[in-house]
Amino acid sequence: MVLTLNIDGIFFINDQDIDILIEFGFLPSSIENYLKYDDIDTFKGHLSYIIDSKIDIAVWSPFEWSNKLKNHDYLAFSGFFGSIDCFKLLLMNGYVINDSVSCLVVCSGNPDLFHLCNEGVSNLLDHINYSSEYFQLSIL
Repeated sequence: MVLTLNIDGIFFINDQDIDILIEFGFLPSSIENYLKYDDIDTFKGHLSYIIDSKIDIAVWSPFEWSNKLKNHDYLAFSGFFGSIDCFKLLLMNGYVINDSVSCLVVCSGNPDLFHLCNEGVSNLLDHINYSSEYFQLSIL
């Protein structure tokens, strides 16, 4: 049995939702799905909810292929998937780039995001490890 929580706090547990989770990693109505696919227009509609409710940890799905996303904020989550529009929107709304965010940006291989994050890097060894683990040779 799988329980997932959408943006409205409703739990889903049916076969159709499980099929969607297996194929896409997240339900189409979740904030995580908007971030993963850089759906900036839909994400903008939920940004005030995120900021007002002070929810800052993305929900990792057991159907998502990487467990590096566990217990990270929305900025790190969008950085991992290379979702540059959502990433920039979160930066403009008070999210801060730290070492864990910059490490997950390395995983995406997105050069624009990498250049946004590379100034405050303090642990270069982690960046080398992440870029080699995710085969991001251009970043390496």
